[in-house]
Amino acid sequence: MKTNSKIINSLLFIVIALFTINLSVAQNKIKGNGNVTKEERAISSFNELIVKGVYNVYLAQGQKESVTVEADENLQQVVTVKNQGNTLVLGWKKGMNVKKKTKMNVYITLKDLKRLKVTGVGNVKTASELSLTELDLKVSGVGNTSLKLNCNKLEGEISMVGNLTLEGKVGEMKLDNNGTGALRGYNLIAQKLEVNNSGIGKVEVNAEEEISITSSGIGSVYYKGNAKTTKLDHKGIGKIKKVN
Repeated sequence: MKTNSKIINSLLFIVIALFTINLSVAQNKIKGNGNVTKEERAISSFNELIVKGVYNVYLAQGQKESVTVEADENLQQVVTVKNQGNTLVLGWKKGMNVKKKTKMNVYITLKDLKRLKVTGVGNVKTASELSLTELDLKVSGVGNTSLKLNCNKLEGEISMVGNLTLEGKVGEMKLDNNGTGALRGYNLIAQKLEVNNSGIGKVEVNAEEEISITSSGIGSVYYKGNAKTTKLDHKGIGKIKKVN
């Protein structure tokens, strides 16, 4: 019963996401003019990032924080960038429906990142490895997210429709997944890993020291590595399987 409830919630999320996208048809329509420009936005220091627009985001790490928007000249106004305390929020101008665009990319250089929340329709990708102490990751978007990380601690809440790809190294990692897309994590080597899965998509992880898996979803969990298994709790339709 509990599994069915979680499946229904995941399907409702898809319906709501599609309904939200369809609502844009009734909004102000704007078409890109084909003249692609890059515009650097003024920002203050941040260590948290929220992405909720319909564009692609590329993350890189450096000594100087910056945000550059690449888009058709007349569409620059659609991408909003603002600080809320130590949080940088990438948004979408209210009431705007982009009918056609040449490009719409946002390039972000950050010093540190403690929290990343993705609720947008576009894709989020690291242009280079991010070296972090700890990261709180929440992904509920419709697009794909691909991150290369080197951090001590990672906590993730995944309820996205698209796919999440993780690579790099992490000390301790906890993942709660109830999404419909795939979680591809074979190339992210965790020392200690806890997975709680109630999603529909496939989950792939890799651990070296300890691993704990609880699965009550339709999707299966596949794990690699030499980790000692501390818990394997299987209640769902999907399977839990160790692979080479």
